[in-house]
Amino acid sequence: LGKAPFRCRPPLGCRSVWSWVTMTQERQHAVSVGARFGKFQCSSGGSGMKIKDNELTFTGGFPSATLAGVLLTRGKWYYEIKCLEESCAPQHGWADLDFIGGSRSGVGVGDDKHSWGYDGRRAPRQGLWADGPVEFGRQWKIGDICSAAADLESRRLSFALNGNWGAPMGVAAEGISYICGLIPAFTSQGGKVSVNLGESPFAHPVPAGHSSVHDWICGMRTLLSGSTTGDVAGPPQPPSLVRGISTVYQDCNPGVMIRVHSGHTHAILENADNIVGARDGYPSFVAHDLLLVRGHWAFEAEILCFDGGEKRTRAQRRQGTEQSKPGACVGWADKRFFGDYVRNIGVGDDTHSWGWHFSEDQSIHYKHGGISTQVEGEGIKAGDVLCLTIALHSGSARFFVNGKLRGCAEDITPAVGMVPSISVQKGLRIKVRLGPILMHGGATQATQSQKGEPMNAQPQGQEQQQPATDLQNHFLTFQDCRPVSDWAKVHGPQSKAGALLRLERATSAGLSQPRLLDRGISAGALQPVMLERACSAGLPPSPMVLKRASSDGPPSFEQRV
Repeated sequence: LGKAPFRCRPPLGCRSVWSWVTMTQERQHAVSVGARFGKFQCSSGGSGMKIKDNELTFTGGFPSATLAGVLLTRGKWYYEIKCLEESCAPQHGWADLDFIGGSRSGVGVGDDKHSWGYDGRRAPRQGLWADGPVEFGRQWKIGDICSAAADLESRRLSFALNGNWGAPMGVAAEGISYICGLIPAFTSQGGKVSVNLGESPFAHPVPAGHSSVHDWICGMRTLLSGSTTGDVAGPPQPPSLVRGISTVYQDCNPGVMIRVHSGHTHAILENADNIVGARDGYPSFVAHDLLLVRGHWAFEAEILCFDGGEKRTRAQRRQGTEQSKPGACVGWADKRFFGDYVRNIGVGDDTHSWGWHFSEDQSIHYKHGGISTQVEGEGIKAGDVLCLTIALHSGSARFFVNGKLRGCAEDITPAVGMVPSISVQKGLRIKVRLGPILMHGGATQATQSQKGEPMNAQPQGQEQQQPATDLQNHFLTFQDCRPVSDWAKVHGPQSKAGALLRLERATSAGLSQPRLLDRGISAGALQPVMLERACSAGLPPSPMVLKRASSDGPPSFEQRV
């Protein structure tokens, strides 16, 4: 219905059924509280709390409070908490629609699977509460300000102290699961805090792309009142839907993006940096809107970490040595490849994909059609950079680790084109680098590629300072080997070929304007059949352009027009 990204792009202007569901949930939740909408309310232990405007005073027990009628189902949101009086157990952060809390039973924000709270009193040992204590953050004192940020698209929660998002603060929880949406929530045993939702200027800069919770409240209030005036717009609209986990499609992106191929609900994908991971199962990723049918191509995969940067309890850390190590398979796949994240079928497990599988400090295996062959040499560790190349004309692929050749594959015969592909298990984070600059392929690739020079070529008159690696020698030997991102320069949305493809589709549907046709004919790129379709739709170009096109075209061109 659209809860997970669609496999194919919907028509322009269409929204998913799930976007209607979430918007209806937001409205009904806001209407259900009546006049209390946007105000703080006690969810448990009301007798032990005093609420005055945006100040919460906890006088006894372990009470909890939430924002009435607020339900954040999509987008990125931010607010600030200021410590006015110290307390024994402050747990402030976020909760979903099923959170209630229990003052007498000692259940507050972060004590169940429906809430997450930052504890500035018991940090770092118990600085985060997420269905139990987790080591995170540092202690706060009176006057300090805690910033809370929620990214519902990436399902990530972050906290900062006095504007500092660096370690040990920063990302507190990733891949969270919640009911319907998130709500700012607060629990404490004694103490006093003030909450700034955005009614007044924030003390610290708002993270890029985030909006204040107050903006959502004002937008929903305007929507419920039916007013179209005012300086506050309605709640954020659902973004355009495309293939992959990304919910925003950017035609102006000059490079190639990564999308989820299978296991959308279990995949982690940071589109800004092409970082992939897994919450569970064995999801697969491929390059978005890419099809390599000929040429010599390369891309890199940098191993960021093998534990996913997850916050674990002491009991979990003690058991870490007994748990199986996460692995991944990096390689190439044709258009007929489709993994099964439930049965752990990914790259290299069928006849339509080829890859190299690895785990931390364990041997590397080449996989194709479910058959695994061990590769000689040491294993992969965090920080290593893997580079994969493929020559489609000869059907040969190469696998490099930190510039050293570690594996070769021959007789690769894709069914329909080829794309970079990766399958990842939980706990492993990989940054995919498709170009234009590859770390172990030479720092001057982008410049040389634009000038038509071979990558890694040494300037004349300069001697190489260090011996060339296997990968550098490979680029010098095969000067036609290019980063995958170079494919977008020729076939991407902003390229001439991409523009002509859109022009052909538009003229076929009778949607192209005469001026656009004039430009296409003047460039000598418009095919006769395109012009014929456009003219039959009642969109003839100007006579001057027709004369220019007919004089340059084949003998039958004028007759076709």
